[in-house]
Amino acid sequence: NYGILLETQLKDFTRAKEQYELALQYEPLNIDARVNFGIFSQEALGDYRVAEEQYKLAIDQAPGNAFALTTYGQFLTSVRGDHGAAESMYLQAIEMNPTHGLSHHKYALFLRKHKKDYIAMGEMARKAVQLDPSLAPRWSDEHARLQRWETAATSWQSCFDSSDAAQFLICLAAKAVM
Repeated sequence: NYGILLETQLKDFTRAKEQYELALQYEPLNIDARVNFGIFSQEALGDYRVAEEQYKLAIDQAPGNAFALTTYGQFLTSVRGDHGAAESMYLQAIEMNPTHGLSHHKYALFLRKHKKDYIAMGEMARKAVQLDPSLAPRWSDEHARLQRWETAATSWQSCFDSSDAAQFLICLAAKAVM
């Protein structure tokens, strides 16, 4: 959406906010726009009240939306420090949409950082990559950061081993935007 372009590429936060508000005025049930406005409010403006309001509205309007649940879980962890509520959001997102790879990915990161449950993290990360192979490079980078070079190389190699040319390009594109 245009608000994301204004925010990320042009750094025009005033016009971005106007575009999000305008989009939601015309399409108040557009869950992606509502969640993106919440992310924008949280990250670009530091307006946690508006961010949380948008996440809660999105969840009220679409209770099973994995993107909304996962994003609110991230907010609860990073802003509120409420790890119990955050974990509940991640688990609800996965239960409501078990094929949403990003929910598995974000929950795996949560398990690593806040629970120190590396076994569950590995299982969740593996599931995330199975559901969405474009997430593989993120885990390669995580292994490299932790100086697990052999695992990082194996994970990254999965991009090159893909027999599907389109999947290989997606994998490379995901690596390029990290």
